[in-house]
Amino acid sequence: MTIINKIIVTKKFNGYEWLKSQAQRGASPIYQQVANPYGLAREAAILRGVSMPTRPVGAAVSIFVMMRILRNNTSGYFRNASYRDAQVCWEALQKLRHQYAGPEEKEIDGLRTLFLPGVLENKNRRVLEELLIPYLQEMQALNLWDEVRALRYLLNQDMVSLRKTERRIYHLVEDPFTPLEQAVLERIYPKEEFHRCSQWELLPLSPFKEEGKNVVFEGYGSYNEWREVLDRIIKTGLSYDRFVVAAGKVARFAQYYQEHPVIPFTLGEGSERYGCVKEGIALRTEQALLAGFGEEEIPSLERAIRDSLKSLKTPGETTREGKVHLTTLGQLPLIHRPGVFLVGMEEMIHRPTEDPFLLDGDILELRKKCPQSTLKTSLEKTGESLKEFRDTLDWLREQKQSIVVSYSHYDTATLKSKAKPSILVDLEESFVNEPGGGFFEEHRLPLTREERYMVRSFWKGPRRVLPLEVIGSEGLGPVAPLRLSATEAEEMVKCPYGFAITHLMEMKLPEKEKEPGRWLDTGEKGTLCHEIFARYHQWEKGGLSLEDKERRMETFCHQVISRWKKEFPPVGNPEKEIRDIEKLAKEYVGLKHPTDNRRMVYVEHPMTDKEILEEKIWLRGKADLVEEDREKEMMVISDVKTGDSVNQVEEDSKSCLQVLFYCWLLQQEAPPVPVKEGHYLYPKQGRDIFCSYSETRREEVVGLLKEAVNALETGEGWKREEANHCMYCKAKEQCVLQQKNRYFQSLRKEGQGLDK
Repeated sequence: MTIINKIIVTKKFNGYEWLKSQAQRGASPIYQQVANPYGLAREAAILRGVSMPTRPVGAAVSIFVMMRILRNNTSGYFRNASYRDAQVCWEALQKLRHQYAGPEEKEIDGLRTLFLPGVLENKNRRVLEELLIPYLQEMQALNLWDEVRALRYLLNQDMVSLRKTERRIYHLVEDPFTPLEQAVLERIYPKEEFHRCSQWELLPLSPFKEEGKNVVFEGYGSYNEWREVLDRIIKTGLSYDRFVVAAGKVARFAQYYQEHPVIPFTLGEGSERYGCVKEGIALRTEQALLAGFGEEEIPSLERAIRDSLKSLKTPGETTREGKVHLTTLGQLPLIHRPGVFLVGMEEMIHRPTEDPFLLDGDILELRKKCPQSTLKTSLEKTGESLKEFRDTLDWLREQKQSIVVSYSHYDTATLKSKAKPSILVDLEESFVNEPGGGFFEEHRLPLTREERYMVRSFWKGPRRVLPLEVIGSEGLGPVAPLRLSATEAEEMVKCPYGFAITHLMEMKLPEKEKEPGRWLDTGEKGTLCHEIFARYHQWEKGGLSLEDKERRMETFCHQVISRWKKEFPPVGNPEKEIRDIEKLAKEYVGLKHPTDNRRMVYVEHPMTDKEILEEKIWLRGKADLVEEDREKEMMVISDVKTGDSVNQVEEDSKSCLQVLFYCWLLQQEAPPVPVKEGHYLYPKQGRDIFCSYSETRREEVVGLLKEAVNALETGEGWKREEANHCMYCKAKEQCVLQQKNRYFQSLRKEGQGLDK
């Protein structure tokens, strides 16, 4: 009997998982190899004595190279890029480079011919000139090899095709070779050994004994959908390891687990290698150094370096006893379990509209010159996603697996009453529609706002949930005397609950990390700007023109920025940030020019604690600017805001609390003329928002403080549902999680003992 070696070439599937799934189904993986195109070509070349100059670097180092290019592109088409921008640019260039199969030394000319002209010729030209050419030059200068360069090197080696043997190379229809991969493999192997076939022909069937049950339910938002899946798994009373759950993206499982960490699971896409342990940090540092970053730049790059490892995965565990397996639709055929949940169908069958670099029009133009191109338009990607979903369903049904499908965000009232998505209509004859219900809908707490209206929540750091006895509606009881800044007092009035969490219980999330490569974060930028404004305020401006003031402001900017650069050396190129600061300072001059006739009294004026609410609240503050308006015989306080959003309304006490507190504090100092106005200055928007101050206004402010203290003590109305305030609230995550924590403690209790 002739033994035929099978070689399956795929980029879509992990070779280890493929062979493991074969063994689980009883098929022998002997004389079978699963490899990606580059791995197969490299292995064949080495066996034939072709020396590889070096091992090609992984994506992480290459993306760091692209990141350096984007950071240096301060005046070009691409600038101010983050790590994610670098990743998108690098991936687009790799796809484009794979379409050219000519010699290495003519790669740029070859790609220029393919890519120009395009839909946006200027954009395409900039892609080549500002990204591709500098990237190739950098990689050459650093002596780094990515996969494309290595493939082109193999293509140019003087190799004779391997002789024909009893060998079949299976090229998956669902996972086509790029023109470059095709050219390299055909140079190494005889063309007649390649066989085009579907992945479904190569995966062995292994039907379960019992016929599976096919069910469709409509999940309304990711939270409800995941609740329903957990409910159905728990109610079966079967071991968790009889189930597999597939979603459109692995990231969705991270969200699920953070929301509802109830059931044990394994993750098919693997786990992040090394994480934040010492070895992992050393590896990330090494990658950044290889890409040309200096030692002094490494600390500021840690966030980006950590992100770079997300693509490095270890093989997933598909047979861990007692655990539900989580995977994606593409990997689902490799998992052999009787119960399958397909979560979020709408995410599986829809793709983004267009690639941000390789637009649909560019791809159509490129195909005219390269008919074998593997680039797909957005319409084609959507069609392929739909076909993959249907083919996977057919495959699961042939194996008699039980399938439960949810459409996820299909919950629009009109859609529910008049129409259904076409994919659901296709399943009507062979799938049973089952309503939601069970633990979650009938016997649990009401849905939260996010769950009811499908409002997404994003967490930037680890969550901590308040103990249940603290977060009820009964309040905190008698509150000890509080000594607050004007800002803290404003927070307390706007939302006593948020104030209690962040200031009384000190449950704060980690501060948002500064974006890698940036010189100043938001707070540092505000401090620098206020120092510049303070110098400007202390300068005598009487009778000068606007142009003279702008020139003097430029001098102050230069002085302060130069000192800051010495004290806080930038890690990247800070020129854009400096231009933004200079522009903001100039806009401030224009905004303040009409009122420069007032007499400057104090700049950055500190005001010490003073009792505003008897035996309850003492206030302190620091006013940016205190002036005397001699014509109106009054004191005016101004608070300068360097942000983008205007959050105050003229003559509205509640939105102007901070400056009104400053007015009250200054009035306690017995100034020579009364304090009558508070102003918020927004130079970016050219806005001067004022609120008059009087004895009536003082009584109104004190009344708001009394209401806030009463809410803290009794719990009555202490959660304010004001979208604008909630958006910036530091306690938002704990507030949102309160109800979920109560809910899932009950779930764990009732779920105990079912999996036996």
